[in-house]
Amino acid sequence: MKIKILPSLLALMFVAAATNVNAQGGTLPLNGSVNGNLTSVTPDVWDITTNADGLLRLTFTTVSPADLFVTLYDNNGTTVLGGPVESFNNSTVLLSTDGLAAGSYHVKITPFSTAFGSYTLADSLFTSALAIDAEPNGTSAAAVTLPLNGSNTGHVGYYYNNLRDTTDWYKVTATTDGLLKIYLSSSRSSIYSVNPLDVNLYIYDNDGTT
Repeated sequence: MKIKILPSLLALMFVAAATNVNAQGGTLPLNGSVNGNLTSVTPDVWDITTNADGLLRLTFTTVSPADLFVTLYDNNGTTVLGGPVESFNNSTVLLSTDGLAAGSYHVKITPFSTAFGSYTLADSLFTSALAIDAEPNGTSAAAVTLPLNGSNTGHVGYYYNNLRDTTDWYKVTATTDGLLKIYLSSSRSSIYSVNPLDVNLYIYDNDGTT
């Protein structure tokens, strides 16, 4: 009997924890949820601010007869980063966007025709296990120090506000003549990422061009 009751109690706790809103959007808490009610063709727009690089997953559930779309936008509010995906007949859909840098994004809820109604929107941020490098370091002049006979960690390729971190520079100072070997190991951006890291590694002279 306890096993049958527990899911219902958890569902009630989830609904109670969500923020109930009947306006045209607001703030979507990081790793949280909101309840909304779309009553016209004017979209609900939710603002979410992430605090780390990673994969952002939106979970969207409508309540029948609502038939609604969810779309993720960049900070500028016009560049689509994910979606739209559609939820109707009480269905739950997922919208996952990988490779996002920390920043503020927008989630837009729009109706199919006049199929207005209520919904629940939740988000989860899945981050990398490796620490990020000091930014900006996209030029040789701004290179991050790589300790001699040591190591450092970083992130590359993450996107935010119409910019992608395409290059990371490191500098190492040799104290004697000899052979310099650089080792590079890579990992996924999060446990749910399907995008492998594919990078090119170069060693330059002190001038940053040779």
